[in-house]
Amino acid sequence: MPALTTLMMEAVPAARAGVAAGVLDAARQNAARLARAVFGSLVAGGFAGGTRASLAITSVVFAGAALATYRLTRTDARETAPAPAGRP
Repeated sequence: MPALTTLMMEAVPAARAGVAAGVLDAARQNAARLARAVFGSLVAGGFAGGTRASLAITSVVFAGAALATYRLTRTDARETAPAPAGRP
């Protein structure tokens, strides 16, 4: 997540960095609350099955975030790469 956070903050103008940080923090807190509620309701239906479902959902979300970070950092690196020596 730190890499994705860095990309998001770099995309915002410096004058709006405070607002962006506040929105990001609020989104993280609300996502954490929603995740606890969803995973809690899964576990309430049966601990073993709920735990398996929670771990599966978490794995998919984590893999999606890792893929997004990988793709965004690759795109960003290509756009900001300096031109080879001797070429304008």
